Amino acid sequence: MQKIRDIFGQGALWAAIGIGAALPISTALDNILLFLVLLAGILSGVFWRHRALIRHNPVAIAALLLCGLLVLGSFYGQGAGRDAVNVLGKYLDILFIALLLPLFGEPRYRRYGLTFFMAAMTLTLALSYLIWFGAFEGTQFFTYRGRDNPVVFKFHITHGILMAFAAYLFAVKARSGMGQTRILMAALALLAAFNVLFMTQGRTGYLLLGVLGAYYMYSVLGRRELWLGVAGAIALLMMGYTVSPA
Repeated sequence: MQKIRDIFGQGALWAAIGIGAALPISTALDNILLFLVLLAGILSGVFWRHRALIRHNPVAIAALLLCGLLVLGSFYGQGAGRDAVNVLGKYLDILFIALLLPLFGEPRYRRYGLTFFMAAMTLTLALSYLIWFGAFEGTQFFTYRGRDNPVVFKFHITHGILMAFAAYLFAVKARSGMGQTRILMAALALLAAFNVLFMTQGRTGYLLLGVLGAYYMYSVLGRRELWLGVAGAIALLMMGYTVSPA
C-alpha cells in the first residue's frame, strides 16, 4: 500500500514540476496537470502528511486568506450569482499555492520547476521577438499576433506578468552564474525587460517589473541602497511610458 502511495506521490511531484513548462504556453495542459497534482496528491496522502507545513507557512496562509476574501467578496454587490461562481472558479486556483508547497520541499525539485519555467519563457521570448521583427508575416503562424503587441501564447496582461517574472529569474541566475552562463542569463534578463517595457502592452507587467527590479536591487545592495533600486525602477518605467508607443 505504501509503495502505491509513493508512486502517486511521485506522479503528483512531476506533474507539479511540469506546470513550470505548461504555465506560459498552454492553459489546457496547465489545467490537466493541476488536476493530476490534486488527484495524485490526495491518493498519496502527501497533503495530509504535510498539513503542518501548509498551516504554518506564511505564503500558504496568504494564499488561503486571499481565497477567503474572494469568497466573502462574492456575496457583495449586485452581480448575478452565476457571475460570482464563474469568477471564483478562476481564482480558486490560488489554493494550489498552498497545496504545491509540500511537493517542493527539496531544493532540487524547486530547481527543476524553475528550469522548466525559464525554458518555456525563453521560447516565448524568442517567438515574441520574431513576431516583432516580422518573421511570420505572410505565413500561417501567429497570424493573430501583431508587431505592435507581439505576445505569443497568452494575452498581453498575462504575457507581461510572466515575462517580468522571467526577467527577474534570469537576473538572479546571472548573479549566481559563472562565465558564459552569467552572460547568457544577463542577456535574457535584459531582453525580457525590454520585451515588457517596449514591445508589449501589458501594464501590469510594467508594475511587476518595477517592483521586482527594486527588490532585486535591495537583495544585491542591501537596505541602505534600496532607494537606488526604487529610483532606477521609477526611471525605467517613466522612460518606457514616454518613449515606447506600446
